[in-house]
Amino acid sequence: MIYKLVLNSKNPLVKNDIKNIHGLHMTVCSMFDKGVLWRLKDNVLYVKSCVPRFIPRSYVLSMVALQEYWNTEADFELTARPTKVIRDDDRKHGRRVPVDPLPWLERKATTSGFEIISVEVENRQTVRGFKLGHKMIFNRVDFKGKLRILDRALFEQTLNAGIGPSKGYGFGLLMTGGAGGVASW
Repeated sequence: MIYKLVLNSKNPLVKNDIKNIHGLHMTVCSMFDKGVLWRLKDNVLYVKSCVPRFIPRSYVLSMVALQEYWNTEADFELTARPTKVIRDDDRKHGRRVPVDPLPWLERKATTSGFEIISVEVENRQTVRGFKLGHKMIFNRVDFKGKLRILDRALFEQTLNAGIGPSKGYGFGLLMTGGAGGVASW
């Protein structure tokens, strides 16, 4: 189930969370179970999860449960962090560097049970935050387009697991709508 929460932009906590991706991450984790997929778009928070634990009234103006559906072809939206890992001797796990988003999405599609029919990059921006006094910087890319499902089981697994890195920080939630129908966002 995907929940659509319209955030109260007058609430100081909402204002702070929108400026600090880690703050928003912590708020989402307090409202829903760990491991949820979520994304923020225009003061609207979309969360793929089971039933929420607790939603503060002053934080959210409204909440609606959306039903996901798709045919063989579907419209889609995705907020992602297209990166690759560069191994350094200095770092245990390497570091993530941005890559060209369209080839990255094509590669992810082939391992996720679908192919891209058409896609456009709607938005690119830098998202910032602070965690334990350290700066966090993410390169965000918003995709919108149409896809064709090649492997339904793998595609459904992708919908539940997300695409790409940094899912806990609002990246990777693939949202679909039926081809020719009303989309689920």
